[in-house]
Parts: sequence; C-alpha cells; structure tokens
Amino acid sequence: MPRLIATNQIVGIDLDQIIVDDNHPGAYGFTIQLAQTADPEWIAEFEDSYRRLPHPVAPPVLIEADRLTIHYLPAYAPELAGYLDHVEDVVRETNRQVDARNAALPDDSAARSHFLDTLRSAATDFPKRAA
Repeated sequence: MPRLIATNQIVGIDLDQIIVDDNHPGAYGFTIQLAQTADPEWIAEFEDSYRRLPHPVAPPVLIEADRLTIHYLPAYAPELAGYLDHVEDVVRETNRQVDARNAALPDDSAARSHFLDTLRSAATDFPKRAA
C-alpha cells in the first residue's frame, strides 16, 4: 500500500563550514540544513523539480539525511542570493508535488479500524491457544 511522504523545510545554512572536494574542482561546498531526514521519495521529487525548474546557475546538489550539499563556483557569487531563492522555490515545488501525491492516496482508515476490531476479537483467545 502506498504510504504518505513527509514534506520538508529549509532550516538554514551551515555558515561554519566550507567544503573543498576534489570531485568539484574550483567549487566551494556548503550545506543547507533541512528540518528532518529527507524521505527517499521526497529526494526523488526534489531532484525532478531541480531539473525541471530553470535557473541560470545549477550546481550539483547532493541530499544526504537532513542536508543539501551544494558545490558552487565562486565565479557565480554575484548570483548566489538568487540561487538560494531558487533552492527555496524547488523545496516549495517539491512539497507541493508531495502534497498532491499524498492527497491522491486512498483513505484506508475505515479498513484499518475494521481490521483492528477483527484482530482484537481474534486476540481474546490468543493466550489460550499458546498454552
């Protein structure tokens, strides 16, 4: 059965650490803190939104646990504030997509409630069966 995907929010930027990574020569990495560990399906939606929403600067973004790591070329520093706005837009669009997907899921609360009642009924004799 499909499950609800948690949305996520940006908490802030880690201003205490700049990452130098040989895999991204000339770029400086920084991390954006998320409110919680990103669900794998939220990550997939984020990656899709990041590809679909246009922006002149599109550095690589790695999502691990509750962090976005971005390797940004200093030559584009004048566009950094606009790029950060873009990342916020991507997170909002990701959450919009996740909310739409979650809203389309069937409400199975009645079926779960019925099953729980059946389980309670069946469990009344369960200790006797185990003896």
